[in-house]
Amino acid sequence: MLMSSISTFLLVIFLGGGSVGAIPETGQGQATLKELRKAIKSKDDDRCYPAMHQLSQRGDEGAAVLLTALEDKRYPVRIRALELLGGMGTESGDTLKVLLEKIGTHENSGYASLARVESMVAAEALILAVTDRLAISEKNKKKGKLSQAQRKAEKELHKARYKHALWRCLRQIGSHCLEDFLDAVATAKGPAANPGRHYSKLRIWFGLAVKDAGPDALPLLEDALEDTNRSVQAAGLLGIGLLGEEASATAARLVPFIESDDMALRGRAVEVLGMIGADIEEYDSILTGLLSDSEGYVRLQAARSILTISGDRPAASAVLIDCTGDRDTYVRAGALLTLAYLENFPGEAGPAAFKCLRDRKAFVRKLAIKAVMRASPRPKGLIARIKRLSKDKDKQVRRAAESALRKLGVRKN
Repeated sequence: MLMSSISTFLLVIFLGGGSVGAIPETGQGQATLKELRKAIKSKDDDRCYPAMHQLSQRGDEGAAVLLTALEDKRYPVRIRALELLGGMGTESGDTLKVLLEKIGTHENSGYASLARVESMVAAEALILAVTDRLAISEKNKKKGKLSQAQRKAEKELHKARYKHALWRCLRQIGSHCLEDFLDAVATAKGPAANPGRHYSKLRIWFGLAVKDAGPDALPLLEDALEDTNRSVQAAGLLGIGLLGEEASATAARLVPFIESDDMALRGRAVEVLGMIGADIEEYDSILTGLLSDSEGYVRLQAARSILTISGDRPAASAVLIDCTGDRDTYVRAGALLTLAYLENFPGEAGPAAFKCLRDRKAFVRKLAIKAVMRASPRPKGLIARIKRLSKDKDKQVRRAAESALRKLGVRKN
């Protein structure tokens, strides 16, 4: 009997139920919040993580305490705090504001096709970029036997994962308070002055939050189109586009933007027509006319929308191929990105994509590799060119070239 009691006591201690300083399971008073606030700072994981879980069940007051964990020096604690905050689905505008301050609104994501933005910012895209350079055995890691390159790669991996977790949390919470999110878009300042070319990460993730919210967000987006703030209008267009066919009824609302003198908004509206699957018969004359627009960006979006809605169209394919040689870097990149994922790859696009392998911009060369790999027949000298790119000064280009060589069955050396 004595042994049984001792065993039970030890089991309770092992599970934390009777340990000194264990986190109380009950009690809603301020004292409990103080205990939880103290517990999440504990170096003991058995105290820290259960406390964070309890805070995630306390609504706004728990969220306010969880936000302090984002200052913790421990990477796993910060990641867990973001996961719990995102899962709370809180409607607290305060939480959203803190996350926006954490992220900052001055970042520029470079060129990103709205139609593929989710896959381009997915966790895999961020994490796999460094994982294969982080060949660390657990045995050597415990002994501290890490090379300088491995330590740098591990730090980069943690940074990428945390950054993605932060944006994902913003998206989850933002879907519950879209109006606050849109206000943030309206007041954001940064290098993304032209929403048609440089896509602000803030606008992108507002669009993804809208996608999570679903068709219920349409009234807010339609109001955004009537706003006098250009950034709000751009965000409204983006949100409608990411809703896809669920927003097809709003196609008529896009016409004023298609006729706008603002090149960026005009191009965005044309792109959105394709994203929502507008009736090609109704808008065919408009889109066809825009294939000869004075701006390469608008021509590109018109060609993409036509090809997205109606499939192979020689006139649109010809414009798309012509855009690969445009003087604007982002037009060239957009054309190559479209060719890389277009269902029907134009036979004449191979030589154009091959020529872009020499582009002065690294991210254009990377997209050119993806596009030219779809060409059939493959351009003469392709393998030799890609071998040279496998030694490119840009690591992303090198990775794309090495991947292409593997697909071609060619050894790098």
